[in-house]
Amino acid sequence: MPLFINDLFRYLLYFIDTAMAGHLSSHAMTVAGLAGLSNGIMINILFGLSAGCQGVLARSWGAKRAREEIENLFAQFLIIGLIFGLLFFAIYHVTIPLLLEFSSINIPRVPLSFGVRASPTRGC
Repeated sequence: MPLFINDLFRYLLYFIDTAMAGHLSSHAMTVAGLAGLSNGIMINILFGLSAGCQGVLARSWGAKRAREEIENLFAQFLIIGLIFGLLFFAIYHVTIPLLLEFSSINIPRVPLSFGVRASPTRGC
């Protein structure tokens, strides 16, 4: 159930990002959609790697294999996860600035008031 709620909020975040960007311009909406898509792909790949790692390690633990063998398996999965993480990190730091550069988004700077009006301060 917690994973379902996590996924629900993640997709809701993508939806809200795209909807809010749609009020700026079609370019902004495109960039928000592409960023959400690439983020979802990255999370799903790493989630699949994590689930595979848990299954293999649980089976090894249940078969009463040697502790060193389990530690070696864990280290291998950790290295694979770090390689994928660094790869996605590098891809994001190359693609996101390019998307923002080519999208020509002019985001107006609007102060957020949250419905609270500033009132002059009175002396005590």
